[in-house]
Amino acid sequence: MSIYTAADVCRAINVLNKNVNYGYVNSRTHGEIKIVRVQLPEGPIIIRRHRIGKPWGAEETISSQMIWRIANALNSRIPINVDRVLGGSYNTRSVLEALLAHTPEIYTCAPGRQETIGGIVSIKRGHKHIIWIPESPHAINQMAHKDLG
Repeated sequence: MSIYTAADVCRAINVLNKNVNYGYVNSRTHGEIKIVRVQLPEGPIIIRRHRIGKPWGAEETISSQMIWRIANALNSRIPINVDRVLGGSYNTRSVLEALLAHTPEIYTCAPGRQETIGGIVSIKRGHKHIIWIPESPHAINQMAHKDLG
């Protein structure tokens, strides 16, 4: 079984088209992301972002530490919620999530959750997650959703 590392994250994002404006995983986030540069092997990743119709913001950094935390979580091969992995901190957490989702081995998904109230069990609609599925790559520069049934 292979291991996903910060170097893998950086290589995957570095291959993405630098002339494309990328959207976020959450479709309600009305902004775009542009990759400025990726410092190989393990980061940081420099990006710019803006809201549609507004000027591009200053360069921002996705740190090597943040990249490592996500890479380590992806190794579980179970869906991860980026906000939870990063403890809701880091201003660029949704940027890293979006860029990863545009790489071939990372899919978005929305796993349901089991909820028990008063002894009654129900499955509730899930929140956005990402999952590493290296054996089934999708098209690069595009997001792909995996239905986990």
